[in-house]
Amino acid sequence: MANILVRAITAADHDQWLELYSGYIAFCRRTFDAASVETLWQWLMDQKIFCLVAIVDNQMVGLAHAKEQLSPLNGKKVGYLDDLFVILPYRGKGVANQLMAHLKLLAESKNWLFIRWITRENNYRAKAFYDKIANKTIWHTYQLTL
Repeated sequence: MANILVRAITAADHDQWLELYSGYIAFCRRTFDAASVETLWQWLMDQKIFCLVAIVDNQMVGLAHAKEQLSPLNGKKVGYLDDLFVILPYRGKGVANQLMAHLKLLAESKNWLFIRWITRENNYRAKAFYDKIANKTIWHTYQLTL
């Protein structure tokens, strides 16, 4: 496989990012909502959420969305990985590894204490990958729906 380039997203990436993110929305079994996606794009452009993209042969094949959070218990900034997605033909080829390595560099540059994330219980492929690169925590996730 050709080299994997990982970099921060730019405004010129909108169309490729939209196609890739639409694939992620479908993977998550969610309905595409144009207004929500446009809001996310604006957050990315304002760097309220960071976006790293993986490119192979001028094609965007993966993305990682992360944000900074404050950790009251630690008195430090931490990172939260919201989305990690690689298109099917490129899974298992090092793209996710490269995205996570660059996310770690971003975290270090921002002085985050750690990066935390969740994944679906039955997302076995992702869990196997995460088990190789990170420590599973003791925390369960709850959501209060409003």
